[in-house]
Amino acid sequence: MATAENIAAQVARDLAESKAKLASWVGVKVRRDDATTRDSIRFTRFWSKITDGLRAEYETKLRENTYVTDPKADGETRPGRWRVLRVYTGPLKTDPTQQGVYQTLLYWPDGYGDFGDYCAESSPLAHTDVQIYVDSPDLADCEHANDTGHVYQAVNRLDPETGLWNGEYRDDIARRFPETTGTASENWSGTRTEHRQNREARNDTVTPYPTEAALESAVASGKSIQARFSINRYGRFDWSTVESTPQQYPPEGEDAAQHVHGTILVKETTSARVNAADLPEDDQPEEAGSATDLSFSLTAEGFFNWTHNLEEAAVFPAESAAEITFGGPLSETTHQERLNDTAVPTIEAGAVGYNTRGQFSINRFGLYDWSTDDEAAVAFPAESAAEITFGGPLSETTHQERMNDTAVPTIAAGTAGHNTRGQFSINRFGKYDWSTDDEAAVSASTEWQESSEYEVTDGLTFE
Repeated sequence: MATAENIAAQVARDLAESKAKLASWVGVKVRRDDATTRDSIRFTRFWSKITDGLRAEYETKLRENTYVTDPKADGETRPGRWRVLRVYTGPLKTDPTQQGVYQTLLYWPDGYGDFGDYCAESSPLAHTDVQIYVDSPDLADCEHANDTGHVYQAVNRLDPETGLWNGEYRDDIARRFPETTGTASENWSGTRTEHRQNREARNDTVTPYPTEAALESAVASGKSIQARFSINRYGRFDWSTVESTPQQYPPEGEDAAQHVHGTILVKETTSARVNAADLPEDDQPEEAGSATDLSFSLTAEGFFNWTHNLEEAAVFPAESAAEITFGGPLSETTHQERLNDTAVPTIEAGAVGYNTRGQFSINRFGLYDWSTDDEAAVAFPAESAAEITFGGPLSETTHQERMNDTAVPTIAAGTAGHNTRGQFSINRFGKYDWSTDDEAAVSASTEWQESSEYEVTDGLTFE
């Protein structure tokens, strides 16, 4: 009676190690990356005497162990551990010499699944280590590793004949650049008024100025800092900074930039600095003759851009006051004028025949702008009084007139046949404007004549 125990016993007898025959053998030496070699040996053995109806049991028996130790074929022992790759039975209808149950074995000592490793790529920014798996029962697997500075990649290819894996396990490892912690690649740029230090690093574990306190410490000296960073595929920081340091111009130890300009009345000296640590000293004028002005702005870095103006007044005209004389037939005026003078002239009250005027203002320099007028009266007419005679049949008048005279004429009382008149006024020069009239009677005779056709009468004359 066929029982499970009987079948197992029959299968064990049919598959005895001593009955195995060698079907094929392939062996090569494989060189590893560390200059050592390994054996890649594969052989197939078979059992030709099999019992009909037990094919499935044969295959199950030969597959029940993943590894076989010291297998035999043709009575010879193949030492070591071997991996079972394939089990199959020959078709019943084939050549009887080819019928049987077959088992293919692969030489597989401990550790054979990890063929070796090598560096696949290397640069200043990263290097890639690759671990090779050949005929491995396990997949190369990155196992969701999450390590900052690494990018893992696993690639596998299944051998359908053996059911084993050929794969690669890649570890792309970031390198800090520059290599020394805390350093950066840098260069300088800028102008005479600003120096800029450009710094950059890749794959860093920290960012520049990670705290506000770090930034405040850096800008305390007057720097302006711009910092940028990004997080790359390694989970590291690629960052760059631009540190701008203002430069005083003109430099320390040199005079401020200066330019002298102005007008004939004012000399103006302009001085300027940019990025100065301090403003110029206070210089409010204590004496008349100058004026100062200071304008400044405070930069973002805490420095001063300032412009200082010094204005110095110049007296004009320099030697003496400008003078012009003008007037008319009745007066002559001498006008004097001066700007930025240190004092006003003394103007006496006008004497007889003269009027004086003066005016002044105190300008923004604390100096005097003044002018004077000295107006002198002129007698008119110059030689003698102007005279005109006019009248009618009964009288004749002689009229005389003069202006700005030093005295009034003496007018006598009229005599028989004459009337005299005179008038005068004292003008603003203290002189006399006067006029006189001398009216003389004119003698006259009237004669009448009367006539008729009968007589002639001599005329009568009345005196």
